[in-house]
Amino acid sequence: MLKALHKKLYIKTAVVLMAVVLSFTAFSGSFRITAYAYASALGNVISATTQDNKVILTIDNGSEPSDDKLTLEVCKSDVLRVDYQPNSEESSANTPMIDPNLSWNATTATINTANDPITIKTDAMDIEIAKSPCRMTVKKADGTTLFWEPSSGGVYNGGIRFVRAAATNMYGIHGYDCFSDNGQLLRNDTSGEATAGQQGDSGGPFMWSTAGYGLLVDSDGGYPYINSTDKKMEFYYGETPTEGRRYNKTDVEYYVMLGVPKEIMKDYSKITGTSPMMPKWSLGFSNFEWGINETELNNMVDTYRAKNIPLDAYGLDYDWKKYGSDNYGEFAWNTANFPSASTTALKNAMSSKGVKLIGITKPRIVTKLSNGTETAQGTAAKNGGYFYPGQNEYTDYFYPVTVQSIDPYNQNERAWYWQHSEDAFNKGIVGWWNDETDKVSTNTASYWFGNFTTLHLSQGMYEGQRSFTNGQMRIWQTARNYYPGTQRYSTSLWSGDVATQFYKGERVNWAAGLNEQKADLLSTIDNGQPKWGCDGGGFNQNSGKIENPSPELYARWLQLASVAPVFRVHGTNNQQRQPWYFGKTAEAVTKAAIQLRYSLLPYLYSYEREAYDTGLGIVHPLLFDYPTDTNVANYSDAWMLGDWLLAAPVTERNQACKWIYLPEGTWIDYNRGVTYTGGHYIPYMLNSDSWTDLPMFIKEGAIIPSQNVVDYIGQKTISKVKFDIFPSTQATSFNYYDDDGETYQYEGNNYFRQTVSAQKGVANVTLNISSKAGTYSNGVQYYYLAVHGTPASSVTENETVLPKCTDYNALLETNGPAYAVGKDVYGDVTYIKTSAGSDVAKSIVLNGIAAVSDISQKYEAEDASLSGNSTETKTSVNNNHGGYSGSGFVDQFETDQAAVTFYTKVTNPGDYGVSLRYSNGNSSSKSKSIYVNGKYACQAVLPPTLNWDTWSDFNVSIPLAAGNNSIAIEDDSADGDSGNISLDYIKVPFYPTHIQMEAESAALYGSAKVNYDHHFYSGAGFVDTLTSAGDATEFTAVLPQSGTYNAILRFCNGTQTAKNLSLYVNDNFVSAVDLPSNGGNWDLWQDAKVTLPLISGENTIKLKFDSGNSGNVNLDKLTLPLSSGDTAPINLLDDGNFERPTGYSSNWTEWHPDGQSVAYGINSGSDSNPPASPHEGDKRAYFYSGNNFKQSIHQSVSVANDTYTVEAWAKVINTAPTTCRMEITNYGGNSIYSNLPSSGSGWKKIVVSNVQVTNGHVDVGFYCDSSGGTIVHIDDVRLYKQ
Repeated sequence: MLKALHKKLYIKTAVVLMAVVLSFTAFSGSFRITAYAYASALGNVISATTQDNKVILTIDNGSEPSDDKLTLEVCKSDVLRVDYQPNSEESSANTPMIDPNLSWNATTATINTANDPITIKTDAMDIEIAKSPCRMTVKKADGTTLFWEPSSGGVYNGGIRFVRAAATNMYGIHGYDCFSDNGQLLRNDTSGEATAGQQGDSGGPFMWSTAGYGLLVDSDGGYPYINSTDKKMEFYYGETPTEGRRYNKTDVEYYVMLGVPKEIMKDYSKITGTSPMMPKWSLGFSNFEWGINETELNNMVDTYRAKNIPLDAYGLDYDWKKYGSDNYGEFAWNTANFPSASTTALKNAMSSKGVKLIGITKPRIVTKLSNGTETAQGTAAKNGGYFYPGQNEYTDYFYPVTVQSIDPYNQNERAWYWQHSEDAFNKGIVGWWNDETDKVSTNTASYWFGNFTTLHLSQGMYEGQRSFTNGQMRIWQTARNYYPGTQRYSTSLWSGDVATQFYKGERVNWAAGLNEQKADLLSTIDNGQPKWGCDGGGFNQNSGKIENPSPELYARWLQLASVAPVFRVHGTNNQQRQPWYFGKTAEAVTKAAIQLRYSLLPYLYSYEREAYDTGLGIVHPLLFDYPTDTNVANYSDAWMLGDWLLAAPVTERNQACKWIYLPEGTWIDYNRGVTYTGGHYIPYMLNSDSWTDLPMFIKEGAIIPSQNVVDYIGQKTISKVKFDIFPSTQATSFNYYDDDGETYQYEGNNYFRQTVSAQKGVANVTLNISSKAGTYSNGVQYYYLAVHGTPASSVTENETVLPKCTDYNALLETNGPAYAVGKDVYGDVTYIKTSAGSDVAKSIVLNGIAAVSDISQKYEAEDASLSGNSTETKTSVNNNHGGYSGSGFVDQFETDQAAVTFYTKVTNPGDYGVSLRYSNGNSSSKSKSIYVNGKYACQAVLPPTLNWDTWSDFNVSIPLAAGNNSIAIEDDSADGDSGNISLDYIKVPFYPTHIQMEAESAALYGSAKVNYDHHFYSGAGFVDTLTSAGDATEFTAVLPQSGTYNAILRFCNGTQTAKNLSLYVNDNFVSAVDLPSNGGNWDLWQDAKVTLPLISGENTIKLKFDSGNSGNVNLDKLTLPLSSGDTAPINLLDDGNFERPTGYSSNWTEWHPDGQSVAYGINSGSDSNPPASPHEGDKRAYFYSGNNFKQSIHQSVSVANDTYTVEAWAKVINTAPTTCRMEITNYGGNSIYSNLPSSGSGWKKIVVSNVQVTNGHVDVGFYCDSSGGTIVHIDDVRLYKQ
C-alpha cells in the first residue's frame, strides 16, 4: 500500500517481496529495517489493557520511535476486529467496503491478559495471543484450532500471514470474468489480485473456509496468497494494483468471522452492509435489447401479453438516449427513436401495460462532437473537476465522438450525474444498467477503473433517486463487476458479454458460454454478492458473423436464468431474444420456465427480504448447507434455490442423462414426484427431444408458497397463496413475507410476515401459522395448504373440525375454511383452506388416513395459460353457459393462435390417454391442434354437442415426457383449424398406457455410450458399445402396483450371430435376454419381449454385459405396456425432424443437377437476424441459392402394405419458385405431388392421407425449381400408419 514519502524504502522492499509471493516462492518474511521504517513482524507484547470488549496491546518494534499497537475487539460472539497500527500511527478511515453505518450490539466476552497466552473467549470463539513474540491463534469455542500466525510471520505493515489447519477448503477472493474458462469454486491454491475485475468478475479481500471461519481485510485491492502445500493463508497490500488504488490505509484492519458458511456470510454482510430490497418487479422477467425503437417496443410488449409470457421490464441499450450529442445527450431520451418520450406519454403507456423501462448508462460523457465542437456537458465536467484522474479523452468505440470518463468517487460528480438523470427518470427510466464501470477498451484507449467505481456510481444513483422520490420508489441497478460493499447501493451483477454458445470455444474462442455461468454465479455469491444475472441466450458473436443462439441453447439458457437471482435476456446489436423467435418448442419450454418463476414469486420474494436482513439471498451453493460433504466442496452443477429447492439446470448440448448429486436427506423430484435418498449421485433421464427438463428437487420438510401466474407483478391483487408442504418428523418452518414491493417503508413496520411450520407425528401432522406481523395488508384472503403424503380423514383448526369438500376444485369455490383430499404427482395429499393474515395464531391438525382412488388429475381451463395472436383475440374465461366444472370455461377459440396451455406433471415418459372436456354448439365438427411441449402432436376433430350447455369428452393419446409438460390446445390456421369451441378442462392420468423409455436417456455404465451413426432409431439417439464386462444401460420406471409385466426391448444386432445381455430388475438378476441377428444391417431394428417382475413404486431395469454374455448390440428403447390403449403414432421416416447431430448421415438423399452447387442444408437458422428458426425442435432443412437452382431431398422406406399418412411443415420465403412440392412416389400407386405453401405465407402443414402402399415401400421427398433467391424450410416430416 502507498505510504508516506519517508517510507519509500519500505515500499521498494514490499514490491520485491510481492513479486516473490506471486511467483509462488516461499516468503522469508525478512525486511531491510532502517530508521523510520516498519517492523517486518510483531515483537513482544509490552503491555495489555482492556476497554469493554477490546484488548489493546503495545508491542515492541525495536528501534522505531513508537511501539506498535494491536487492537482486538470482540464485535459479536463470532466476530473479532483486529487493527494493527505500525509505530502507533493513527488508524485510517475505513474504505467504502465497510458499511459506514456499521454498529454492534453489546456482547459478552471473557478476556484474560494476565496469562501467556492472552485469551479472549466467547460462546463461539477462543482467541489466544502469545506474548513472546506476539502471535495470534484462532480456535472454535470447543478448542478446535482453525488458523494461526506462524512464528516467522503474522500481521505486519504489509498485510496478514496465517497458516490454516490441514484438510480445509477455501472460498471467496475472486470470481470469473466472461473471458474465463469454466472455473472452480475452491480457492485452495490462489494468487493474483483481489479485485472487482471486469466483465462479470467479482472479488475482494474476503476469504473463508467451510472449516468454520472467514477473513475480511479492509483494503482497496491487494494480493491474497493461499496454497494447499504448506497451508498458507495470507494477504498482502503490495504494489498498486492494475485498477489503481484510490483509498490508502496506514493501519492493517481485518475481521475474523467464525461459524458455518451461512453465519460467515451473515457476518460479512453485517460488516459490509446488506442489499436494500429491490422493487418486486425485478424478480420477474426482463427483456434487454440493443437496436430498438418505440414501435418495436410496443409490438414486443403487446406480443408478450398476447402470448401470456410474463414480462416486467424492458432494458434499452444505446437506443434510448441521445448518446453522442451536445447538451447532455447521454442523459436525454432519443425522441427520434422514442417520440413519446418527449413527454411522460411513453412512461404512461408502458406503465399501463405493466412494463418498467431500464436504461443503459456509461461512466463517460461526450466532450467533443465529431466535428471537434466542445459540448456543454464536457465543459461542465471539466469546470467541476468531474473527470476520472489519470484518464484522458479518447474516441468512443461506438460513435465517432470524443469522450472522457467521469469520476463517481467525487461526491459532487455523483450529485451532478443524478441531477442530469432526473429528466430521464421522470419520463420513464426506472432501472439503471450501469455498463462499463470496470474498464474502457477502445482502439485508442485502455483504462481501468478503480475497485469502488461501480460502488460509487451505484451510490450516486441510489442516493439520488431515493432522495428525489422521498423513498417512494425503490432503485434497481446492475453492473458487470463487484467489490465488497457495492451491494449496499441496490445493484446486481451480470456476468458480462458472454457468447452465444454452450461452452467457451464452441463458437467463440475468447468468451464464456452457458456452461461457464454456473461457476460464475456461485463464485459471485461466495464473494458476498447475492444478486447475479446473465445475458440469457448469450450476447457476443464472432466478428463479421451473425450467431444467434440455437433454439436448444436459448431454451436451456433461459431455464438456468429462471433459477438465478436476476432473470433477463440480452443479445448484441439487432438481435432478438424473445421466445417466439426460436420456434414453437423453444417458445413453449421457455414460457414454461418463465411461468414457473412467476408461480414461485411468494417463495422468492421472501428470500429477497432475507437478503436485506442477513445478506443471504435466493441462491446459494450446496456447500453453504452441507459444508462437511466433500462431494459439494467444488460442485457447481446444482444449487439451492432458497432453503427448500435444489435446482440443477441442463447446460450441455444434446444431453440425455444428467448425473446429479443430492446431499444427505430425503429429496422429492419437483416435477416428477419421485422420492430419493440423498448422499450420492443419481442418473436423471432427460427429454433431449424437447428440453422440458429443469431438474429441481424438494428437500423433505419443505414449505413452498406459490401463486397464480400473472402477466406482470402488480397486475392484480393476489387473493390466494398455495403452500406445498412436505412434512418431516423434524419441525420445519417458512417465513412468508410480503410488502408493497415499491417503497422503502419495509424498513419500518410496513410489511407482512407469517411463519408457517409443520411436523409429522406418529399419528398426525401438525401445522402452525403464526399471527401476522407488520402493518401491511397484501390482499391475500386464503391460504391453500397442500400437505403431501397424508390424505387425512379429519382436520381441525384450533380444535374446530373443518368440513370436507369433494375435491380441490370444490374447495376453491367453498366459503370459509374447509379441506379435501386428492392425489397429484407427489401422491396422496390433503388440501386445507384457511384464512390468511390472521391476528390469531392457528394450529391445524391432520388426523387419520382417508382412502384416495383418483386415477387422473383434472386441470381446469380457466386456470390455464390463455393466449392468442393479439391481446384482443386471446382465448378468455366465460361462464355464460351451464354444466361446466370449476369456476368457468374458456372460449373465443375462433382466431388463429388462440390457445389454452395446460402445465401437467407426470412421473413416467410415455403415451397418455388424455381426455378433453369440451362443448361445440355449432352444427359441424370443429378442429383444434394439440401441441405437446411445443411439438405438434395431432389435430383433434371435435364433433358437435347438443348445444353450448352440453359437454362431451374427446379422448386422445399423446406422448408426454417425464416431469413438467405443456399441452396446448390451439386454433392453428396452418393446420387448417377453424371455428369456436368451449373448453372446460382436461384430465391427465397418473400413469400412461405405455411407458416409453429411450435408451439414450437411461443411466449408462462402463463404456456404453450414446450414438447417432445408424438410421431409424426412435427418440434422440441410441446406445452402443455394450462390448465389455460391466457395460450396462439402466432404465427407470415407476409402477402403480407390483406384478409381472411384459416389456418390449427395441434393439439392433447387425452382426451375423445371435447375442445376449443379462437382465436385472432392481439389481436382482432375472435372466439372459437373447437378441437374434437381423442379418448384418445396423439400420434394421427388432423387438424382443422381456418379462419383468416389478414392484409398486420405482424400479430399475438394467441390460448388462456380464462375464459370459456376448453383447455388441445397440439398444433403442424399452416399452412397458401398463394397460390397453392407443399409442401415439410412430414416425416411420429416419430423421424426419432433421435433428440428427451434425456430422452423422441420415436416410435422406439429396439431388441437384450436375454443374450446380448444392442448394440444400440443415441448420437451426441462427445465422440471420432475426433467426430463421425451425417450426419446432432445434433444426430444419432448407433449400436456397441466390442463382437459379433445382434441388430435392428424398428417402425411401420399407413398410408393410397398408394405408399411410404423410405430413410435413413447410415455409417458402422470398422469390416465388417455379415448382415447389412434396412428392410421394414408388408406393405402388400414382405419384402424388402436393404443393408447398405460397411464398410469404409462413409455416403451413402439408398433409397427404390415404397413401395405399402395395409394394412394401414408399418414397417421400421434396423438390424445388427456382429462378434464384427462393428459401424453402422443411421440418417435422412424418410417415405413419393411418
